[in-house]
Parts: sequence; C-alpha cells; structure tokens
Amino acid sequence: MLHDIGKIFTNYLSDHVPETIADAKRIASSHIHAVVGAIVLENAGFPKEIVAAVAHHHSKSTRMIPYIGSISKRFGDVNDRVKDVITKSDSFDASFRRGEETEVKGEPIDIARKLGLSVFESLHGDETTKLIGDGLTKLAQLCKENISKAISFSNALLREISIHLRASQSDPIISLYAHSKIPAAITSSIVNFPKNDLRLISVKVGVSERARYATANVAEYFAGLHLYSYFGLIGCVAKSLQKFNLNADVHIVAESSTHLLLILPENMVEELIEDFQLFANDVLCPVELEIFDLSPSTISLLKSITLQPEIQSTPLGAESCSICKKPSKEVVRFPKIDKDLVLCPYCSRIAFPYRIFTSNRAYSIVEDEGLFVYPSLKLGVVEGVADKALIGRILNPTSSQNVLECGFPSVDLFIGPFNKDLKVWAGVSLHKLIQQYIRENKLHAVVSLYQIIPLFLSKMFVGRDVNPIEVTSSGTIFQCTSLNQVAIVLKIIEPKDVAIGIVKSGAPGMTYQKLSIMLNKLIERNGVIAVYSVDNMLTQDDLHKIKEIRLKISNFSAFIKSLLRARDIMEMYLYSEDEVERIYAKSELLRLWTHFKKKEVEESLNDLVSFIGIFGSDETAQEETQKEEISELLENRECVQILIKLVDIGLEVGEFV
Repeated sequence: MLHDIGKIFTNYLSDHVPETIADAKRIASSHIHAVVGAIVLENAGFPKEIVAAVAHHHSKSTRMIPYIGSISKRFGDVNDRVKDVITKSDSFDASFRRGEETEVKGEPIDIARKLGLSVFESLHGDETTKLIGDGLTKLAQLCKENISKAISFSNALLREISIHLRASQSDPIISLYAHSKIPAAITSSIVNFPKNDLRLISVKVGVSERARYATANVAEYFAGLHLYSYFGLIGCVAKSLQKFNLNADVHIVAESSTHLLLILPENMVEELIEDFQLFANDVLCPVELEIFDLSPSTISLLKSITLQPEIQSTPLGAESCSICKKPSKEVVRFPKIDKDLVLCPYCSRIAFPYRIFTSNRAYSIVEDEGLFVYPSLKLGVVEGVADKALIGRILNPTSSQNVLECGFPSVDLFIGPFNKDLKVWAGVSLHKLIQQYIRENKLHAVVSLYQIIPLFLSKMFVGRDVNPIEVTSSGTIFQCTSLNQVAIVLKIIEPKDVAIGIVKSGAPGMTYQKLSIMLNKLIERNGVIAVYSVDNMLTQDDLHKIKEIRLKISNFSAFIKSLLRARDIMEMYLYSEDEVERIYAKSELLRLWTHFKKKEVEESLNDLVSFIGIFGSDETAQEETQKEEISELLENRECVQILIKLVDIGLEVGEFV
C-alpha cells in the first residue's frame, strides 16, 4: 500500500520536503519517488524491511541499474523473492495504464477536480502535511506491534490523503489511492496463492424491491436498509477472507452502501458466493455478482450471478408485518414510536439501524451478537474498536483526525429519510459509464470511479433544496421541489453515458422502485435521458405529448452532435483559401440545412419548454431561462446556442450559394 507514497511529495507537496527530494536526487535520478518514499518512511521510524522494499520497488527497471548500489548502501537490500513479487504486481498494475492519453476530459480525476478537492487538504479538510506526519508516525509503530491493525490503519491514512490525487503527472485518470490498493490486492494474492488466477468481482445489492416497503410513517426504513446492506457486505467479505488468512482491507478496493469491488485469487470465489447467499437471506434483497478474469492488460467477464434470498415460509394465522405484509409469529411491537406498528424480525432489523448510528463513531463487525445481527451469516455489529473484529469502519467522520484516532477507513454514507413535501424524484445512473471502462480494460478508472462517485454526487446537493435518498458507487436518487430544480442540480453532471430519470412522487417506496426500474431500462437501451410522470392528473393528450417529446429529444440530440462538425465546415467555407475545400464546405452546408430548418429547431425548443410546464415549474420563469435549463438536461447548453447561430447563418449561406 505504501509503495508509491513518495509521489505525494514529488508530485504535490514538493515545497514541503525540498531537502528530502534533493537527498533522493543525489541517490538516484530515476524513479525518485521510490527513494523519496523510502526516506520519508525511514524518518518516520518504519521497519527497515518496509523501507528497503519501497526503495527497491523499481530496482528491476533498466533505468535504475546505475543506482542500485547507492540505494542498497542507504536502505539495505531486499531478497530476490520479495523483489520478484514487487516487480510482478507493479508490472501487472502498470499493464492497465500503458498508452493512456496525457490529457483526458470527463475522466475520474476530472470528477475529483469538480469536487474542489485540493491537493493540500484531505477529504475532510485537514492539513495534509500534518496528517501525513502524524499518521506515518502512528503507522510505523503499528507495523512493529500488530500488522493486521497496521494494514487497516494504512488503508485509512491513504484514503484520507490520496483518494483524489493522481497516481503520477502522466496518468490523469488514476487516483493515487486506487494505485495503492490495486497492487496491494495483487501482491497479497500472489504471495498467498501464487498459482491462482486473479478475479475482479463487482457486487451490487438490489435494494429497490425491498425499498418499496418504505412508507412515510416508517421513513427511516430505507436509510436502515442501506446501513444494514453496508455492514453486511463488508462483514460477508471479511468473514470469507479470514478463512484464507487474507485481510479484507487489502482486497476490498472500493465500497459504498450497496456496492463492493474486490480483487481476489480464484480459489476464494466459490466460498465467497456461498457467504453472499447467506447475506442475501439476511438482507432480503437480491445480490448481483459480476466475476471478471483479471489478466495483464485485460478484463473479461466470466459470469454474472444473481443470488435471490431464500425466505422461509411462515405458518398461517400469524400476525402481518406493517411493512412487508407477510405473516410472522415472532413480531416486534414499537408502542413508543407508533402503537400500531408491528414488524416481523426481518423488517425490524432493517428499519432501525438508522436510529442506532451516529457520526464520528467506529463500528466493528464481529461473530455472533451485536447492536444488530445477521442471523444467517452469524455476524453482529458492535460500537467501538473490538479486539477480535473481522473488520471495522467509521461512519460520516467530520475530520481526518477522527479516522486516525480510530484507525479505520472512513465511510461517508450519504443516505436519508423521505421528505413528503418534495414532489419530484430524480435518479442518475453512471452504471453504463463504469461498464464502458471495464470493456476498455481501464482497471484504475473503474476503481477510481467507484471511490469518487459517491463524493462527487453528494457534492451536487450542497447548498440546494434537495434531499438525497441514496448515493452509491453507481448513481443517486434524490427528491426536490420541481423539474427546474432537477435541472439546476444536474448542471454539475456531463451526461455522456449517464442515464437520468425523473418522476413525480406517489407512495415513497413505490416511487423509488419505479425510478429504479426506469433507470435500468434506460441503461439497457442505451438511453441518455428520459422524463416520465406518474401523476394521475395527466390527460391522454399530455401522455401522447410526452411520448412525442421523448422522441424529439433523441432526434434533437443526434442533430446537435452533427452541428459540432458543421461548425468546422462553416469555418472552412468562410475562411479557407483553398477553392476545393470551399466547394466541399458549400455542399456539406447545403446538405445539412435541407435536413433541418430553423423553424423546426424553434418548434422543438418550444415543445420542450411546454413540457417543463407539465411538471409544475415556475410559470413566471422567462422562456430563455427555461431553454437554458432544458439545454443542461440534454448535455447541449453550448450546442443549442451554436445551433441557433449556425442555422441563422446557414440560411443566409444557402441563399448566397
């Protein structure tokens, strides 16, 4: 995990350690981040074996050959087996980064920039240099006392200081945290199971079916479902890995309340699937697994599995649960909350973790009993740092110091109860974007996206009248006042390969489920945006108009993309000195203008403005303002302006020709 910690100083904090960097350059002029990292760890009091391993992790590079003697003299040597493992894992990791462009827009690291994350601040706003100093000093001591706790603590420290930093200046799409976790998981797999192939496993908990039981009276049911899902997920993985003496903090490379991303040796997969079935039985939700073969430079899907919960039948004559309506003999009553509220054991476990947890506290997952339990997995959640914990996390920390004190990686769970006064629900899914990176073998981009998306999406809601219902590693669902408000919130998103759905609210749980189903359909048919309403007040004419305008959105977007080319053609026609180029440009412009006239453009915009009105937007809003908001929804704000301008010029050019 610490192999590239020197990059924090060489790339971002060079002004804070100039003497260290100068010292490193005297020892080696190539791969100096390795030497800087070794010096920093040496000064913090790390064991010499760790310092030497960091110093030598590029020693097999031909560029490092002239400097190996001076590195060995200063830091000592590592044996050939250690050097081979380090080289193999680093090379495996690097195979996914060859041939990347030097400047890529819209990639994971660009998302981090939109967050306003500064290289001099941690995720929770503390000063990075002090955080690193304090953290490394504590970590050095843990390395000598308890290696398991050291692994958990290094995970916490690196997440706080580097999740938003690039791995190197030439790799713009890779977070330094992802670049720490991926080789660590590969190294652990190689050391413990040298003959096993690697697997990348994506896990998603399908909470939409269970969420439909949420009502305005039991508003926390949905938030409780996310908490129960989160602790069950990481507990399930930790329990499976412990059987093989592997550390979950290494192999879980990204996480949120309903998603996990794992890198594991092949022989663990079947055991893990069995435990995920037990987890599905506990959370009463389907668990979707995608299992990929992970070979150098390639990610290929091996199989997809959906594990359905195995629900036990209950005898007739039992009392009905207020939430899931299923009969149960072992009901739980809550007279202090609602005298009529009767829940089965399953629903009571899910509904009320939300009441137990508060921010800035650490929670450990242990075997058997706890604040709440997973009866099939035989796990429980306890407050505090437990000695025999399978794994631990700190929820919603306000500062990095909270994380360092507990020694657990931080998790910000952006979930909340329903707000019955907010009538419009919106959903955003980035699942298609993530799948694209998987298909393109961009392992680091996938891991970085899983880590950064929850932070990015939660940023959309800051300072706006919006209520986030959930924020996960692949999307968000939120409530707000109107469709205009949705448009304002979505301005931060670039909707390439993003599915956006909007509905009017009905029963909270059912509205959520309908929105989830809509987003899944959009992903399947490669849709970018769709606007729906479930308002019973709509007439048949309104519904017909919705259908027409959805079609126009598709056609309109396709045409606007062609205008980007038209802009270049216009430049060629107006300014080229080459007569052949000018003739070509004339013919292309004429072809475009005959297919799409200015009147049609205006009609499309007016239809879209009228459509906004169906959703009860502010009637006093000016038409131009509404057009801008529509443009944002269509990823075309700039393009619509170009469209109007070019069509005007185009008609004149047509007449002239």
